[in-house]
Amino acid sequence: MSLFSAAYGRIIPLLFLLFVTCCCANKKRIIQCQSSCGDIPKISYPFRLHGDPKNCGIPDYELFCEKNTPVLYSHTKRLVVRSIDYKNRTIRLVDDGIQKNNCSTLPSDSLLSSYVYPFESFGSESYSSSVSYIVLVSCKHQVNSSHYIDTWPCLNATDLVNNSKSPQKRRHSYVLAGNYIKASDVEDSCEIKVVVPLSSSVQCQNQCSYLDFHRQMSFGIEFSWSYIRCEECYDGYECIFNEDLTELIACGDFYHCGLACEIRSSLHGTLSLLFLCFQ
Repeated sequence: MSLFSAAYGRIIPLLFLLFVTCCCANKKRIIQCQSSCGDIPKISYPFRLHGDPKNCGIPDYELFCEKNTPVLYSHTKRLVVRSIDYKNRTIRLVDDGIQKNNCSTLPSDSLLSSYVYPFESFGSESYSSSVSYIVLVSCKHQVNSSHYIDTWPCLNATDLVNNSKSPQKRRHSYVLAGNYIKASDVEDSCEIKVVVPLSSSVQCQNQCSYLDFHRQMSFGIEFSWSYIRCEECYDGYECIFNEDLTELIACGDFYHCGLACEIRSSLHGTLSLLFLCFQ
């Protein structure tokens, strides 16, 4: 048995283990397009702005510029884009019903899910652990508890439920906040109306008011796009790019396939050299 055959026999099992969960894509240069809208000066790969040339960005990451406001549509949700961080690969989104300087505004969706297609859950792993929630409740009776923060004068209960202001139907509205709100925390006379995630716990100088919570709601929530879905990779595979998103290098799991494809590229040259030396 030649030295080449022996070396080749040992390398093949290693290659199989490296590539069994990977699909090493042919390296592809990404066409760099850039648009802007409102407060977002840079909209580039993987994002695209509606109306951009077809070879710009990925369709699933398409944004719309409506009245100089960048907007993302995810299923039935209309979300306003507050910022895009290309270094950390996060996008900050806010429900389109919430207006920055109007504390009487509410989310158009009663529950903003922790999943917004095509993004991962809130921010990074370390970030997602710090996400807290606020729960807006409408109560038949007044509640005297430090955990219940009155929404007056921004909101009254008639903003949460469609009823009249007649005395017999008068209700009280409050906000409950925390990382671990349980059903048992809600008084029997109260009904949950809106649940909103916050990027972090609200920090107040003294006692928190509903205005403090509304400011945090209008700040928005960060979602991660560290795993990009592109047309070049089959369903179930992640698209793996180089750091500056200028080149597609692999499809699959980043931690295994990124390394595997770099090894494949290096071994391709090594095996070619061995073949020439020992043929």
